[in-house]
Amino acid sequence: MGDFYYNNPSTYKESLTEYFKARNLAKNSGTTFDMNRFQQRINDMKLRMDQKDFEKIEKKYGAKF
Repeated sequence: MGDFYYNNPSTYKESLTEYFKARNLAKNSGTTFDMNRFQQRINDMKLRMDQKDFEKIEKKYGAKF
């Protein structure tokens, strides 16, 4: 879902939220995933969107692992 919202500035918040959710699900699933892909997209969103919005979403969904 994050990729669906990725290219539309009006949906950057939704995109970032979905990437954090996907990363957290992958981390907790016990299955091997390429975590770098999730982190690359999150880093891209950090550059694209308003810093305050990013920090708010990161605080809610982006627990560091």
